[in-house]
Amino acid sequence: MQLDTEKIRAKYNLRKDSRDWKIEWAKKDLKENNKNGKISQIQYRPFDFRYTFYTGKSKGFIGTPGSKIFNHFLSGDNFGLIFSRQFGSHKHFICFITNTLIEISSQPFAPYSVFPLYIYAVSNIDNEVRKISNLNKTIIIEIEKRSGLHFSEEKSVLSETEAEKTKTTFSPIDILDYIYAVLHSPTYRELYKEFLKIDFPRVPYPENAEIFWNLVELGSKLRNLHLLENIEPQEGMADYPIAGNNEVDKPQYLVGVNPCGRTNVGADNYPPLQNARVYINDTQYFDKVPSEAWNFYIGGYQPAQKWLKDRKGRTLNFEDVQHYQKIIRVLKETGEVMKEIEKIKITE
Repeated sequence: MQLDTEKIRAKYNLRKDSRDWKIEWAKKDLKENNKNGKISQIQYRPFDFRYTFYTGKSKGFIGTPGSKIFNHFLSGDNFGLIFSRQFGSHKHFICFITNTLIEISSQPFAPYSVFPLYIYAVSNIDNEVRKISNLNKTIIIEIEKRSGLHFSEEKSVLSETEAEKTKTTFSPIDILDYIYAVLHSPTYRELYKEFLKIDFPRVPYPENAEIFWNLVELGSKLRNLHLLENIEPQEGMADYPIAGNNEVDKPQYLVGVNPCGRTNVGADNYPPLQNARVYINDTQYFDKVPSEAWNFYIGGYQPAQKWLKDRKGRTLNFEDVQHYQKIIRVLKETGEVMKEIEKIKITE
């Protein structure tokens, strides 16, 4: 049995057993609950989507399954805001979004919480599963009072023109987008930096309907970006021009390229953005990668770097290459949206 366990550990590159997880527990869970669970998508790290076996009940294959929260993502469509009472790596405020399961240790050095937008609960009346917003009524009432708008549990399906003319009601997703925009305000993060290190964020109410809708629009852009909704690689950014074995060796960001090949990071004699390249091995690279995307932080991670480092020794396929190109686009555009949010007066 010991040999079998070690073979499994070696084959799947598994970590050492810990207090909350052991290979034997995982094997036992799979045998006993294989008919009760299903293969589900999980966001292992920002923009790093994988698959796992999830029952929503048993603890074994996943050490800390978080079933009280994640069952609401398996029951139907949902969004969840991710916050922490601590900074990732003690430097960067943790704020992200998910519409699927996420891995419990998704941010380094900072335990976090997931707040689902909707709760799926069995009705006492007809025993059917109902979808209800996971919002505090007091907050809804206060937004109504300050904005002059009215709350609706469901967002009306209108054309873009109709929606512009009838912005008299707001829905749960609008509140989520408003919050997401506020929490991506550089001014807000700096002003409340010390508080954010010790507690969950406090979001100011909108002063009026105009500010509310402006932030909802920008928060919606961020939400779609971070969930990679309808995102495609951008031509002329993170191009992948050289054929090869596609194996990730040692990812490096090089800002200049001379006629003889690669140069040192930070070379002053070459343009810092136009020729910036992310090399995955000695010959292959993603071209024209903006430095702001390469260095961008989400919580304690720099996704453009982390995604490649986690694939060292692996061969990228066509979908992998496109996915990385999408990540670069999203990180660059996130910075641009944050600059737009900065123009709006948020704090009182």
